[in-house]
Amino acid sequence: MLSNDSIPLTISNGQVRVEGLQIALNDGSSNSRSAVYFNNSADTAPSYFTHAIIKNNDLDNTDLAAIYINDANAQTYIYNNLVYSFRGTSQFGIRANNGLAYVDNNTISSSTVGVYQTGGTLTLRNNAIFNNTTDLSSTGGSLTADHNASDDSIGADSHWINISSDITNETKGWNIAFTDYINYDFTVRNMFSPLYDSGVTLSTITSDIISTRRPTYDAYDVGAYEFTNPRPAYRGEGKLQVEGRVKIE
Repeated sequence: MLSNDSIPLTISNGQVRVEGLQIALNDGSSNSRSAVYFNNSADTAPSYFTHAIIKNNDLDNTDLAAIYINDANAQTYIYNNLVYSFRGTSQFGIRANNGLAYVDNNTISSSTVGVYQTGGTLTLRNNAIFNNTTDLSSTGGSLTADHNASDDSIGADSHWINISSDITNETKGWNIAFTDYINYDFTVRNMFSPLYDSGVTLSTITSDIISTRRPTYDAYDVGAYEFTNPRPAYRGEGKLQVEGRVKIE
């Protein structure tokens, strides 16, 4: 779906599930636009926006967001989405201003601010947020973050996985993490990716953006995609010193 509208999709009620859309936000004549907008709901029942791809082609206007949660009554579940190229002035991947939002297993890249929170209650889990000017900005509301990946050195612990440990060469880390990020292939590159098996189990999410089972292997992968390539029969870590003959069958 290509859109020049100010808000292509508005979700104003609970018990709504939107799945599998591809939205390109094209050049428009106004600021303050969003591809998906949660607002004006009197219903506290949950709504879902999942398995979607949202990209931005409008770099001229300001105050743009891929997904904007701005409803005090909203209870939103946003997962398995790919969001990229919201990199103009005051543009955001996911913006949370009000309500209750669970944002899980998304990949958000190449934006001015990946996740921007000014209010509400926001839970971030298993998200890959990278190559943004700022990956996360939280200036208001309540934030819970768990098992997310960033290249902003937010923290290298169970809450934040460091995609690029070498801040002088972040692209090296991106190339290790993703198959071909420069051409927007954000699948998990291999078992050595920091995203592989690094997520927390979420009972409400049983597949990835292309309906691959989660978890495919031992644990959930971080981001919108699960790694699906075959694993080697034998794996090891650390140094290996061998003397004499070795036979592996």
